[in-house]
Formats: sequence, C-alpha cells, structure tokens
Amino acid sequence: MGNGKERVEKKSNVSYEYSNSVE
Repeated sequence: MGNGKERVEKKSNVSYEYSNSVE
C-alpha cells in the first residue's frame, strides 16, 4: 500500500489515480 504513495512522487500522473485506489 505504501508503495503506491511513493510512486506518486515519481509519476504524479497515472500513479496518483493508482494511489487513490490503493488507499
């Protein structure tokens, strides 16, 4: 789950949506 947030910092584009779903 935390990985999703870390990826957002790198790809603050598609990862943002991914992190939203992870939470």
